[in-house]
Parts: sequence; structure tokens; C-alpha cells
Amino acid sequence: MQARKITLIEIGAGALPSLTPAAPRQSSWFPVVYTAGVTPPVDGVVPNPVADGVLIEWAAVDQAGVVYIIERGPTQEGPWTEIHRTTETRYLYSDGSGQAWWFKITASVRGKPGEGSIVEGTPGKVPSYAEIEELNRQIGQERIDRFNEDARVAAAAAAEAPFKANLARDVALARADAVAAQVADILEADEWTVVGVYPVGDLVQHAGRLYRARVETTGQQPDLFPAVWELIGEYASLGEAVAGALSMTTVNAGEIEAQASQLQAIQVRMPVGAGAIASEASVIAERNARVSADEAQSSQLDAVKARMPAGSGGVASEASVVAEAQARATGDAAQSQRTDAVVARLPAGNGSLASQAGVTAVEQASVDRDNALGQRIEQTNAALEGKAETSALLLLSSEVQQLEGAVSANSTAITQVKASTAANPNMIANPTWRSGFASWTTPASGGAYSDASFGPFAAILATASNDTSYQFIPGPITPGRHTLSGDIFRNGLQGNARLVLSAYNSDGLIGSVTAMSDPTKLGVWTRYSCTIDAPAGTTRLLVGIICEVTDAVSSFRRLKLELGAVPTVWSDEVTVGGTASATQALEVRATTLENGQSQLQASYTWALNVNGQAIGMTSVNNGNIGRIDFVADIFGIVDPNNTGSSTYEGGRWLTRSGGYMLAHGKPFGTSGDLLFWIGVGSNVAACSKANGLFWVDNKGNGYFGGSLSAGIRRNAYRSTAVSTTATVESPPFGTGGAPKTVVFSLAYYNSGYLDSGTPGVVANSAIMTLQRSYNGGAWETVSSMQVGGQTSVYYDDLWGRYSYEAQVGGSVTFTDGLPGTGTFAYRVLLSGAAGLWPITLAEANGSNFHIGSQELSLISTEA
Repeated sequence: MQARKITLIEIGAGALPSLTPAAPRQSSWFPVVYTAGVTPPVDGVVPNPVADGVLIEWAAVDQAGVVYIIERGPTQEGPWTEIHRTTETRYLYSDGSGQAWWFKITASVRGKPGEGSIVEGTPGKVPSYAEIEELNRQIGQERIDRFNEDARVAAAAAAEAPFKANLARDVALARADAVAAQVADILEADEWTVVGVYPVGDLVQHAGRLYRARVETTGQQPDLFPAVWELIGEYASLGEAVAGALSMTTVNAGEIEAQASQLQAIQVRMPVGAGAIASEASVIAERNARVSADEAQSSQLDAVKARMPAGSGGVASEASVVAEAQARATGDAAQSQRTDAVVARLPAGNGSLASQAGVTAVEQASVDRDNALGQRIEQTNAALEGKAETSALLLLSSEVQQLEGAVSANSTAITQVKASTAANPNMIANPTWRSGFASWTTPASGGAYSDASFGPFAAILATASNDTSYQFIPGPITPGRHTLSGDIFRNGLQGNARLVLSAYNSDGLIGSVTAMSDPTKLGVWTRYSCTIDAPAGTTRLLVGIICEVTDAVSSFRRLKLELGAVPTVWSDEVTVGGTASATQALEVRATTLENGQSQLQASYTWALNVNGQAIGMTSVNNGNIGRIDFVADIFGIVDPNNTGSSTYEGGRWLTRSGGYMLAHGKPFGTSGDLLFWIGVGSNVAACSKANGLFWVDNKGNGYFGGSLSAGIRRNAYRSTAVSTTATVESPPFGTGGAPKTVVFSLAYYNSGYLDSGTPGVVANSAIMTLQRSYNGGAWETVSSMQVGGQTSVYYDDLWGRYSYEAQVGGSVTFTDGLPGTGTFAYRVLLSGAAGLWPITLAEANGSNFHIGSQELSLISTEA
């Protein structure tokens, strides 16, 4: 070791000199300590429950660098636990418990918090797997029940149809027999004799006239006792009536047209009475021959008609038989057609029989150049008095056509069924202006509006002259009275606000009527109506609303144009439809091309139309490509045992089985950006990234809750809620029956600063409990362990604050050897927390408070 020299200096034995203090310096400025301003409270806090949580939103605080602190408590007074910090003005809290919580939202600016705003919110409760499974089962069962009920109703209707048809046929035959008997009674009327005995209603001939007995009589000469005999006509018999019948022949020859026509009519009217004989009987025969240019036509029409007096019996009020045969040649076309019709009307009553039934058959054959067409149409109609009307139409058509070396054969079958519930339909399109001024002319001022209290309407502003909106109702127009009705709302006393109804024929305006509003009825909807008698030949009607020299807005709504002299309850058949129809078409086509090749095509279509809402299916097969297209709002398939179902709805496919659902298609879910989702659920609107086992969104993001391990079944779940009572639970999952390794763990960590503290170390701990449910059974505890950690505290001289570091965690592995291939579910519960955790800390400068991070995880693996 090297020696070092030291020099000592003697300074004496006296005291050491004292330190001369430094002279104080006087500054020219004074320090100003910064005092932070008052942080305002958070206003407009609104909790909105959502599918699996509560969305809390609030108004922004107008301060720079503001941070919002969200705290949760069991009561309005707390105690409060900080759960989140954010710079956004919304926060989604989700625990799926359905438990009501109190939330305090506090704004903090540079570490200085303001006054907290407190609201109560209840997160949506996440249904259990069993509840979701039952909901999905009900969805499938509803479809099965609906199908079974439709099948039952169809079978019942099919079973009842022959009975009703036979009954209508029997009644029609009975009335035909009655008509024949009445005509025979007229033809066989006896000559009156003085010794004859004549019951009430008996017909006799006397002195060239026909009489009917009013009472039972004998020996009283008809022309001398008018109180006993009623004079019927001027002829003694139908033979003499024929001799005096009207005969008319008209011949008109023109440059290129010649026509011959003959009309013969025989008519007998019977007095109205209480008997069963006809009030009117007629026989008409018409023959017509016509030549016009290169057209020739021959037509014959025979008709027999009888009208019965109105009564309460079950016989027909009217029966008619019409037969028409026609032959026609036009240019190089030839056509033959035959139509037979039988119509029977039954008196109105309380029974279930039709008020009118008709059967029409048309058979037609036509040859036109190289075209051959055979067609048959059958139509059946039935109407119930004051109730729904139904009709069915079957069309069968076959056609062979040759054009420039190509031969085409086409066969078509169409079946259509239509039902209508409109007893007195509205003829106006868009009668409420719900679709703006569609179908209407647009007024110079005003517009179409809608009010929540009284629906859509049209308004015309005040006008110094006149303003109007109208629409034409196209033909065919049924002759007779038509009534226009509508509501008018006046806001001023001056001028006219009115409805107008006009009738037109091919020459122009026939006539017009109007309904003026009462100017004294202000601020109230009042209904008005007017009626016009449309004669035969009317081609269209006009309906309109007119305002003339008004001082305020006038409004109109619920217009209705209907056949009849009395306005009925408002309806909207043109817009709503009021009808339901079903159409089915089958087409087979074979075409031989010029090169000799053959082309085959078959198509099948069915469509349902209710109130203008149409759905259906079409399929086409040309031998190379077969295609099927569906149009429907909802398309569902369910197996008969209801173990699963698939539905196409709203542009998405939904597959449900048990408590699980797979959804994919048009973006959906709580965030509106999911394209594919698998999880426990039933409602597509409740799907979220938080409750999905597997999802993909429209931004390319995805999540898969398990692992892609060959030969291994793995289920992993976690909870990031910072809480000493946090839980994590797996939904039920399938198993291969092998032992499962379950790893469950807890990890909590936070570090930061506080203004106060006690230096040292505090032990932290919590108990993790693993529970199992097998095949949906009760939860049972299978493993439990305490995990630990610590919170260390020391004073940091640099920042003048106390520094904290808190952590707690641990991991447990449990091997579940329970045998069985049923469903397993696991959950982990936290309890018995002790120590200084979780803890809310700030940054070193006293700002940006945070509660730390926590993860409670559960992983099950089966080899």
C-alpha cells in the first residue's frame, strides 16, 4: 500500500470564526400562485338501457383538457367505485346482470374535479342459455303451428266446397223447374166457363184477354167482376201475344258495309203478389248478320230470364240461362267461340250460402295465318252479402306458331285466386296525400304534410284568386250515383274551401257537383260530401280540392270516391289494395330453329299479393341453366321436430339451434357494423362484439373466442371489469367425454401517485372459485384458491407525492375428470378481497386519475 503525506497547519487554540450571513437581496417582483378555476358540473346525463348494458351520455363541458370520471355505486349516496375515465361524452357499461346501479359522472380539469352528476341506470339483463334456447324453440314452433293451421283450414274448405257447390246447383235447378212451371201455366191458361171453379191465382182467358183470380170464384164473369178478377193483358194466350209481337228489320247498305238485323221479343208481366209465380218472364231471340269490308260475322243469342218476387224463402230471386254461338271470318282469320253461363242469385239472409254464384265456361278455337291457338277458360265467382268476395280463374292455353322457317310450340297454365274485403272501395289513388302529390296535380302554394295526431293531409295556403289540386279517375265507370266525401280543416272565415266531383264522356264535361265547407267551423276537421249521377257512357270522373279567395291555410284529408248515394266509412283500397290474390303459372315451350336445332324451356311461377305487397317464386330451366328466385320479406325453414330453424329476413340469414344463433348478411348488431356473428342469442339487433363467440365486421376486424388447434377443444373467456366481485362465465359447450384442463387466473395492476399515504407494504388477496354446470344443471364448486399480491407505498421527494404500486394475481389449474358427453359450462367468481386494491391513482403531476387494469380469465382445454 503506498503511503501518502499529510500536512498539518496550526491555527491556534481559539474558537473558529463565525460565518458571515449573506446580505438579503430585494426583488422587484412578487410570485403569483396559480389557482385553478372551478370545474363545472356535467349536465344532461342520460342513461339509456341497451341489450346487454346501459349507455350513459352527457353534454360536453366547455373546458380544455377535460377528463370525465365515471363512478358506480349501489345507492345514490355511494360508496363510489371508479370504473372508467374517458374524454368522450358517452360510456357503455355492461355487466349483463340486470341490476340497478347509480352512476356519478364528474368532470376533471388538470386534476381538479368538479361536482359529480348522479343518475340511476339498469343494464340490460343477458338472458340465460336456457331462456335463449326456449325463445328459439318458440320461433320454430310458431312456424310449425302456423303451417298446421293453414293445412287444417285448407282441408276444411276443400271438404266443404262440394257441399256448397251441390247446394247451389240444386237451388238453381229448383228455380229452373219453377220457371218452366210458370211458363207452362201461362201457355195452358183455360177459357173461362160459368161452371168452372177457380182458386186464388188461377189464370183464364176471356174475350181476348188474360185474367188472374183474386179470390176463389165460380160463375163470376171476369170482365164484369174486377174485384174478383185482375186483368193481366190484352191477349188471350201466348200464341196471340206472339202474333202481336214486335218485329223489326233494319237494312243499311253503304259503300263497303251491309247489315241485316232482326229482333224478336216476347214479354209477359205478372202482377206483383204473394204467390210464387214470376213477376216477369221474357224470351228473347236475336239473329244478326253483318258484312263490313272484308269481315263477315254471324251471331245468335238466346236468353230465358225469370224474376221472382222478393221473399224469405230459399229460392232464387233471379235465374237466367244464356247461350251464345258465334262464327266469324275476318281477313284470313277464322274463329269459332261458344259461351255458356248460368247465374243464380239467392236472397240476403243469415245463412252461409252465397248471395250470388256464377259459373262461366269459354271454349275458343282460332286459326290465323300460320298460328293455331286452342284455349279454355273456366271461372267461378261467389259473393257473400256484405262480406268478402272470392273468385277463382283457371286458364289453359296452347299455341303452335310458324314464322319464317321456325316452329314454336307453347303451352301455358295459369291459376288465379282472389279475395276482396272491400264492401264499398275507395276509387281515389293516394287519398290522404301520404305519398305527396303523387296521382294529383300540385297546387300553386301549399304542400303535403303529416301530423302525429291526425295523420297525413294536404294544405293550400291563402290565395287571392283560386288554387286547386285534382286527379282523374279513369274508366270503366259504372253508371249510377257516385259520392265524394272528405275532411276539411279551415283556419279562416274568408272565401271557399270545397270538394268538387265532375263526370266526363267522350265529348267532354257532362256535369259537376261541389261540397262547400262551413266557414264558421274553424280549427276542427269536418266531413263533407257531394253526389253525382254518372250516366251510361261516362268515361272518367274528376275529384278535386279547391280554395277561392281565402285568408288562411285550408287543409284536406281522407277523401273517398265510391259507388252509391251515401258516403261510407273512409278506406284506401287503391293504396292499401283491400285484396289478396294468388297466381300460379306453368309454361312449357319448345322451339325448332331454322338450323333444325331444338330449344326447350320450362318455367313455373307463383305469387301472392295482399294490399299491393307481393311475394313469390319463379323458376326457369332451359336445359343448360336452372334458376330459382324468391321475393319475400321473411323466408323461413324449420324441421318438423323444431330442433333448428333458418330464416332469411331483412337481407340476413339467421340460423337458430338451441340457445345459439348464427347471423350473417347486411350489417347488423348494436354497433351496426357486424357482417358475421356466432353466439348465444336470438335477436339479431342484440348481437354485439362483447357477447359474440365469433364475429367479423365490415371494417375487416374479427374475433375468435377459441383456438385453432388440431384435435383439441378449447374454450377461452375473460372479463376486464375492475371489481373485487368480478365474474367470468362460459356458455355451455359440447365435449368429447375426455378430461378437461381448466386454467383460471386473476391479474390486477395499477401504479401512480396520491397526495397522502403511509409508506410501507400492504398485503392484497382475493379468493377465486371455479364452478361447473353439467347439462344445464345447478352450479357446483369444483375448485377454490386464494391468490395474493401487495401494494407498496413510498414518498417521492422529486414530485413531493406518495408513490403507489398495487398488484394482485395468480393462476390455478384444475383437471375435470367428470365423464359424459353432455354440455359443460364453467364460471369463476371473485370474493373475499382484502388489502389496498383496487385503488384509484393519478399521474405524478396530479392529473389523469385511473383505477388500473384487471383481467379474470377462464380457459378450458380437452385433448
